[in-house]
Amino acid sequence: MRRSRRAGWSQRLDMLLPDVVRTRLPGFVQRVFGIGPRYGIARGMALYGSGTDGEIDADSVLLKPDELLRWLAARGESSDMTRDALVAVQRRREEALADEEFGHMLGGEVALLLGQVLIASVVGAHWHVWPNGHPVLRIGRTDLDVTEIADAYLCRQGPPPSAIVDRYRGAGR
Repeated sequence: MRRSRRAGWSQRLDMLLPDVVRTRLPGFVQRVFGIGPRYGIARGMALYGSGTDGEIDADSVLLKPDELLRWLAARGESSDMTRDALVAVQRRREEALADEEFGHMLGGEVALLLGQVLIASVVGAHWHVWPNGHPVLRIGRTDLDVTEIADAYLCRQGPPPSAIVDRYRGAGR
């Protein structure tokens, strides 16, 4: 009974505070009072389904970068889900971004490929879905947002995806 009263109180507080105030509160305050955004809006892609545990099978068709692999195969590059395919994407980054049919989906496809390569090369890595539907890669206790990594690489010159694979592969030894 005590838990239900607290949940009602935090829901009322969440409703009473304007969004401007709620989003400016420090994260620990939001967590203590159970208010504010939990995970935010899913970026790049979102997966929704009947599962409640947040786990998703790595062999799911939803998590396969098929368009990217076809695009690479059409250009004579490595078209399997390995580190070599990530290196091929890095080599052809400008061409892929300039492609009118493929460029707009490149971030999501690179994110999926990065996730699949990490699952294949890092022990214990698996897909996890946050409550907002955003897929992330869970390695140990760390949630790796592969969508953010791919977008940072493509748009803001973040570290290349192959360097991320090398970092986590090296840590798993």
